[in-house]
Amino acid sequence: MSSKHLASSRPAFDAECFPLNCTAPGVRHAERGETERIGVQRRRATQQHAPADMKLRIPQTRTVRSLASAVGVTIFVYLLISNLETRLHLGDDGLASHPSRAGSSPARNPDCPVPALRHLRNLELNLTDTITYTKRCIKPVVTRSLERDAVAQIDEPLLKTKTKIDLSSCAPVQLERCDPIPLRVPRPYPKSTYPQYVFGVATSYERYEESIDTFAFWLAGSHAKLVGVVTDYDDNRSKLEALVARYAERDVIASFVKPIRSRLSVGQNHFTIIRDLVKASGPETEWIAILDDDTFFPSLHKLTVALSDIDHTQQAYVGALSEDFRAVRTFGYMAFGGGGVFLSAKLARDLEPLLETCLNEAKTGEGDALVRECVYKHTHTKLTPLPGLYQMDMARDATGFYEGGPSPLSVHHWKSWYFSPVELMATITHVCGDCFLQRWRMGADTVLTNGYSISVYRDGLDDVDLSRMEDTWSNNQPDFYDFSIGPLRKPMKPGQKKTYKLEDADYLKNGGVRQIYVHRAEKAGQNDEVIELAWEASRPGLLGNIRPE
Repeated sequence: MSSKHLASSRPAFDAECFPLNCTAPGVRHAERGETERIGVQRRRATQQHAPADMKLRIPQTRTVRSLASAVGVTIFVYLLISNLETRLHLGDDGLASHPSRAGSSPARNPDCPVPALRHLRNLELNLTDTITYTKRCIKPVVTRSLERDAVAQIDEPLLKTKTKIDLSSCAPVQLERCDPIPLRVPRPYPKSTYPQYVFGVATSYERYEESIDTFAFWLAGSHAKLVGVVTDYDDNRSKLEALVARYAERDVIASFVKPIRSRLSVGQNHFTIIRDLVKASGPETEWIAILDDDTFFPSLHKLTVALSDIDHTQQAYVGALSEDFRAVRTFGYMAFGGGGVFLSAKLARDLEPLLETCLNEAKTGEGDALVRECVYKHTHTKLTPLPGLYQMDMARDATGFYEGGPSPLSVHHWKSWYFSPVELMATITHVCGDCFLQRWRMGADTVLTNGYSISVYRDGLDDVDLSRMEDTWSNNQPDFYDFSIGPLRKPMKPGQKKTYKLEDADYLKNGGVRQIYVHRAEKAGQNDEVIELAWEASRPGLLGNIRPE
């Protein structure tokens, strides 16, 4: 919608009408017939359980009934006129659109605009029927000389007003106008292809099937290849052609193969996949990478920039250690597989004829350790550490890591050791590239960690050292992490910090991104709290009185 239409809208508020008929809790996507059926059932249930003397308590005279009907009609007409005067609909792009037609019901009129808050009824979000809702609009301003890791101070509070919304109600909702907050951000990543990569994973058929979305996030349209060794190949051979087609539908070049030898462990398959990766490689291939099925890259562009300083025409063994010194002490100095093990195409081709020899010599069954032993015993190549590849050996709660504002090349363990919707989190890279997990202090007590959380500190931020990660995972053993991501600060006590975590994200038609952050109700009877951030498409421009760079 154009700015002209916005200017003609009421300035004080936006109004929204929810088109679903009032339904039982949890029934938010019912079709019209289903909604009406539920309503009939509820009315019947009310009648069946009515007191036996109800007729005696309800006057039945014709005069009283006529008077009640007249009052009802008057109220209906008043509400209808009031609704027509105040109703505004918001489009998916967050902009105001035309008011609905007089006398039309959004639940029944197919011409009714798509309501702005329909996404909050997403069954996967599973919000309480009544929520506390805040929306802020963000105007990203691309800045070349941005200090990405600095926590910028924004004087304007992020949370100004909160609106209570009944998601099961049809009543109009009045919302404050969404005035944009300008934030400095890096430039968006350029569109490109990456045929120089062949990625390899060894896991079960089920894991490949359930991982399509996350693989597609960073592989779709990249021209990079994904080769998957299916550890339960014999049980699922007939399904693999369809699986390849499903990946192709997401614009991912994938192939799935059987292990080179039966009865190999998963770890051994992680090592011997080198043969399949070399076979899939071509003259354009620069890097062959061995991953876990839950290794996630927010951006292949960012990864490519990081690898560009390493000569791929020579033997190169690239990766990162675990963040946990105990793991390093146990498994040794090597590229840990969860963050990604990168072999130059030359090194991979030199190792391929040695796979059986290295298996026979092995003192370990771990795939990444097998790679290390084979490289160290049969070449002069040593590990080249690449900062930003994260093994993520952090159990239970990785909040402190993400809220520390790292700029990761990869993350790991996001659906096992802890749970984070990484493909939704990284959606913001579409708008502003390396702004993923960038942080801002908003007002006196709030920190926005872009794509992960909004945290409100009860006692303000004066005594919070944001240069240190909050230790939310080590179980009071921070010394094991100091060498890699320390020093850490102590975890906040219950009640000191209120956190809204990102649970949903969508691309908008205007080129922007919508993020949904949720603080879940902690007790029965409480409401979920929702903060929606609507990011405009990024562009170079002025920020206050700062000259464009």
